Amino acid sequence: MVVVSRNGVRTAIEVQAALTYNDDDTARGLAILMRDMTQAQQAKVEANRLAAIVESSHDAIIGKTLDGRITSWNAAAESLFGYTADEAIGQPIQMLIPEDRQHEEMRILASLIRGDRVPEFETVRRARDGRLVPVALTISPIRDAEGRIAGASKIVRDITQRNLAELARKKYERLEAENRQIQEATRMKSQFLANMSHELR
Repeated sequence: MVVVSRNGVRTAIEVQAALTYNDDDTARGLAILMRDMTQAQQAKVEANRLAAIVESSHDAIIGKTLDGRITSWNAAAESLFGYTADEAIGQPIQMLIPEDRQHEEMRILASLIRGDRVPEFETVRRARDGRLVPVALTISPIRDAEGRIAGASKIVRDITQRNLAELARKKYERLEAENRQIQEATRMKSQFLANMSHELR
């Protein structure tokens, strides 16, 4: 409920009430406990705001425990990997990691136990249909109310298009270099033919 103080300040409170009894078990009165809920409501609003950000992110955001069990899975993770939240939550994170990349998870776990944030790195992860997806990963520790590390948050960005753009750029640069070489060879050939023609004349 909401109470209003003498100076007009409104405060959300939680009220718990219990009857008190006389020695002969007759009702004597009421004991009322009121607790200020302002901080709890602010925390709830903040949690809802963060949940909305996570859910609307274009990057896959995955929560996991320290033993590697998936605890949260946003819509972008579902789109990227093909598993619904119901299918992914509770499963080992290793289901996304190709066999030749399993060592990465041990390195990540060691960093998390130390409380370190794992800087972004590029790797490959496996989707439900078996295809390998090039991704950039950023991993941060999740702490409980006492500050102990309880798990990790992984932000996974699909870099397929970025890699394709980089390959196209390199191919373009290579073709440009080859074109310059061809133009230089053509110029040298024309110059040689002009010199020969002059000499012959």
